[in-house]
Amino acid sequence: MLKKKRKILIGVVGILICALGVLPAVLLPNTITLMEGQLPEQLNTRLVRFESAELPVGRSGALVGGRVTDGGTSAGYTVQAKLFGILPVKAVSVEVVEPARVIAGGSAIGVKLYTGGLLVVGVSDFRQSGGGTVCPPREADLRCGDLITEVDGDKVSAISTFSERINQTAGNPVTLTLERDGKILQKAVAPKCDATDGRYKLGLWVRDSTAGIGTLTFVEPQSCRFGALGHGIADADTGELLPLAKGQILPAKILSVKRGEKGSPGELRGAFSQKDAALGEVDANTDFGLYGKMTNAFLLQGETLETAGRTEVQVGDAQILCTVEDGEPEWFDIAIEKVTHLSDATSKGMVLRVTDPDLLAVTGGIVQGMSGSPIIQNGKIVGAVTHVFVNDPTRGYGIFIENMLAEAEKIK
Repeated sequence: MLKKKRKILIGVVGILICALGVLPAVLLPNTITLMEGQLPEQLNTRLVRFESAELPVGRSGALVGGRVTDGGTSAGYTVQAKLFGILPVKAVSVEVVEPARVIAGGSAIGVKLYTGGLLVVGVSDFRQSGGGTVCPPREADLRCGDLITEVDGDKVSAISTFSERINQTAGNPVTLTLERDGKILQKAVAPKCDATDGRYKLGLWVRDSTAGIGTLTFVEPQSCRFGALGHGIADADTGELLPLAKGQILPAKILSVKRGEKGSPGELRGAFSQKDAALGEVDANTDFGLYGKMTNAFLLQGETLETAGRTEVQVGDAQILCTVEDGEPEWFDIAIEKVTHLSDATSKGMVLRVTDPDLLAVTGGIVQGMSGSPIIQNGKIVGAVTHVFVNDPTRGYGIFIENMLAEAEKIK
């Protein structure tokens, strides 16, 4: 009996060791970004420690004691992640970049995005004039998330044009060209006459654009590239990132604030007009925010600050820059409660708590529309506000600024 228990114990220990070895390999990022002068060892935890495995490549400088010397603009090398500093679990690539200086945002912006097609957000049955209930999209295997780009070979991007085109078929089948999961498909579907109004329809619910209020995070003064929100704009019905053909950011005016309460997120209620001159063109809607290029010098007059790498972000006091009333951006006190230095590219690398009594009095904490508000610690931009905790509006998440800068670099 004792031998059997010993075997079971050894088996359990073996499983735990394997799990401890596999989990870090899965959870650790493949690549980490460090600012010049930072060490991979600064990312060490009780569970995982890093050891330099290769000298930097791609620049004239050299790695000295884990540091990169001057002599270029970027470097790349590899570090070995070891469980408890003993068991190798994963080789991680390290990219070294120069600290960037950007113009701090904080201004409220209006966002208008166009899909470049018709995004299917729902299908529905309807009663046809000849009797009976039909749903042509279901029969043709049209799905939520499909992006319809053509009808019988003709481009379509507006709901009104699409609706009229379908009505004019008089029930004759049409071929829809659509994008699904990165593939181009064609689906034949026959419209039916709706008994309610006598118009030919498909029973599709589609969307061609979206609009909202957010906050500008930063502008690169040399290239005029900008980043905003810190998270992507998803379709309210499908939950997927809204496909982007073109978009704009415009000046916005905050009209009122709905205070956040437990279980009920608050909101900055604002307005903007498309008749106003656009501040910039949106080139990308990604998981880590909106990115594009400024076309108006209006927002190029702010304070220029250095950006910090994730290893510089510490638990403690910080500030955010945001606009919660009509006027200029204001500074408000917050506390960074938790920092996940080893989180892969994510919009939830920090946990924040609003401590400023003035902001708490107006908003109750973090509210919708504040996404993108830059976070400043020790005089450097370290990230941006991204999400609010639904059950505690005084707390929320933030993204590292280095993740946003890396995303902006991809878009270039």
